[in-house]
Amino acid sequence: ALKAAGYAANQIAAALKSAFGATASQVAKALKAAGYAANQIAAALKSAFGATASQVAQALKAAGYAVNQQVIQALKAAGYTLDQIASALKIAYSLARAQAEQLLKNAQYSTAQVITALDRVYGQAQQVAANTMQLKHAFHGTYAYGLNASECFWPSGYQLFGAAGYPPLPLPNTDRTVVITLLGTNLFSANSISGLPRGASARITDRGKCGIQLAVRVPRNVARDTRGSGALMIGGKRGAVFSWVVGPVPSRRANTTSAQMPGGSTLNSGKLPDLEPARVINHLYKVIGGYVEDNLGNIYTALYPQGNSYYCQGVPQPQSQQPAGTMPLASRQTITVNDITWGVKNISQMDVTGSFTIELRRGNIVVAQRSISSLAAGQQMTFSYSRPNSSTCVAKVGLENTCYHCGTARDGWNDNPGYKVIVDSGKNIQESNERNNARDL
Repeated sequence: ALKAAGYAANQIAAALKSAFGATASQVAKALKAAGYAANQIAAALKSAFGATASQVAQALKAAGYAVNQQVIQALKAAGYTLDQIASALKIAYSLARAQAEQLLKNAQYSTAQVITALDRVYGQAQQVAANTMQLKHAFHGTYAYGLNASECFWPSGYQLFGAAGYPPLPLPNTDRTVVITLLGTNLFSANSISGLPRGASARITDRGKCGIQLAVRVPRNVARDTRGSGALMIGGKRGAVFSWVVGPVPSRRANTTSAQMPGGSTLNSGKLPDLEPARVINHLYKVIGGYVEDNLGNIYTALYPQGNSYYCQGVPQPQSQQPAGTMPLASRQTITVNDITWGVKNISQMDVTGSFTIELRRGNIVVAQRSISSLAAGQQMTFSYSRPNSSTCVAKVGLENTCYHCGTARDGWNDNPGYKVIVDSGKNIQESNERNNARDL
């Protein structure tokens, strides 16, 4: 009747909302039944409800529109950006990246535009995860204590390569497979290796909390002394890097001066002390990406790791089931994040009698510093760091058990890119092992 009276789709949508309290999905169904096209429905929902692209896509889906060029063109005609349309395809239709990429290319977006948009919508979590990877040590052979050990020390007698401050990792051009162990932070999330010599192959054979093991083969036709940089990859994102050089593996040396064993004991000459950052547990408030929207159009960003609900303890699940075609509800809660604990431990049997400095850094910025006058053998000292702001909003959304930050990664604050403790930052103490003076929290 309203259509026959000459009212436009946006006017009818506003009338149905006002007079009947109709939802966006109900309006979409009514307009479709009245013969309006998908692009008219999308524009009407945006006008009447102030709906996001994802909400419009949910309503179109509820009205019976399958994901196709018609839906994409309707969202495009309604004035939504490519990023918003890509997000709508992911949220409303649960499309995998490859499916969304093909549909958007078919909608006459350029390949460069599509890849850039999908990197932002689908790839952000991978990029953040890649940024958290840090390579500490690389060596030839199998990690004697297992990659799932609680303490990530390197065994006695292994020469260390690849990471910053160490020689390049030798890759013998024998056309035979060699085993290489990489120890570090979050290396287990890698799923491929790039940047190796031409014709070389590498596959991940084992992974754990401490790192990963690789089976690497370099053909004989690769020239000796060829050099380069390899990278651990998470999807298409470049993570931790290591330098390499084609050449023979040096013979193993028994150097117990710097060898460390699980449990924190140090095998040294007994003449020098050894300092390392205190091993303490902190739950950093880090975001990883993976945006979702609720029924009110609010944006939420997953905390890292996504399966960690530490900060959402006590936050109720907002709903036990979600009707088809509806946006999820959200339960929000303001919390206070605990201060950061950090410090230093003398892990040797020698007292440190001279003064030294320890630093807490966020990225490359020193946020706290302490001067230690002495530290007895086996003694540990810890301190507390209060962030400038420790209050934040967390949420659970829909049926997911993921813990979310309220807003985008730029809203409020977070602990990205992380914190690092540096002991004896001024190099005042001569130690039996100078390579364990830094650790990420």
